Amino acid sequence: MAQRDYVKKTTKKKNKSKSRNVTKSKSNNKSRTMPTIMVLLAITLVVLFAAILYVVSTNKKDAKPVPPVKNITEGPQSTLPEKPEERWTYLKELEKTDTNQLPINRQPITHQQNLERQQILNDFINDSSQLSSNSLSSNNTTTDDWYLQCGAFKEHANAESAKAKLAMLGFNASIVNDKLYRVFVDERFASKIEAENAKKRLESNGILDCILSQK
Repeated sequence: MAQRDYVKKTTKKKNKSKSRNVTKSKSNNKSRTMPTIMVLLAITLVVLFAAILYVVSTNKKDAKPVPPVKNITEGPQSTLPEKPEERWTYLKELEKTDTNQLPINRQPITHQQNLERQQILNDFINDSSQLSSNSLSSNNTTTDDWYLQCGAFKEHANAESAKAKLAMLGFNASIVNDKLYRVFVDERFASKIEAENAKKRLESNGILDCILSQK
């Protein structure tokens, strides 16, 4: 009978069993590492997402809202001139405001301003009509002459300044004190045309406060 080699068979069986065990252990290791990697990836993604949300929320808090820019167009406003010290000058400024300015959006004048302007006009008319006849008798030759009044001031110094300006232009003037210091041109004009020509000459040289009167 042929002899069987039992040693070789046993070694082969042992080798096969070892190889099976090795493959089983490898597969077990792989199955264990895969869930661990997935868990780590999930944790990483959650952390990144939370960090992004935090950055976005802080940027929104820090950013200040920019108010919208409104285009405001204001039309020219018409206002009365401030009342200066001299009432005569204020009256002239009121006349210029009424005649020269034509604003688009004109504001209504208050009742107080109307009363104040009317009071100034009334005082001016009353003062002009109540001139002393004795103060002008030496300069008047006839009752039909025309004369120029070039200012009425509260301060005597202002009246002297106006008188000096008239003298520089060749017009002698006198100051009459009747509540106000009034400056009159000494020259009397036989006609209104002559008086108006003299007034235009003064206006061309910067003296705009002269008015024509007849006594």
